[in-house]
Amino acid sequence: MGRNGLDLYLKALEKLQLYASTTYKNRADMRKCLKQEKIITLTAPELDDNTTVTQKEMWKICANNTIKREELLEATMEGIYEVVMSIYDPVLKDQICNHDGYEVIDNKQDTLGLLKIIKKPCTQTERTTCTWVTIMS
Repeated sequence: MGRNGLDLYLKALEKLQLYASTTYKNRADMRKCLKQEKIITLTAPELDDNTTVTQKEMWKICANNTIKREELLEATMEGIYEVVMSIYDPVLKDQICNHDGYEVIDNKQDTLGLLKIIKKPCTQTERTTCTWVTIMS
């Protein structure tokens, strides 16, 4: 598919980002992960040595919220794996299942790993079919 395939892939990825941002609770985190093609790191709050009791309690709340956001992001990324897998046609699904790293990706429900497998045939210069992208476009 070459250059055209990459354009189609990016367009499909944008639609997946839109779907994720309108469907899931942690919209911004999901969009960032899909856009950057990696799990984003959330910055934990810092606690100074000279803090008051109230500041320590606020820090605990912020730290707890950061942990919850990370857990929610991980669970949501696993959930969207099933969405991406459900879109496949039998030909592309067979290509994906025959990929070397597929078993590990499937066991982890690694959405970003799955998208990397899908992206590869879409960016190759030879003529290949990239049906997932065509369906999403």
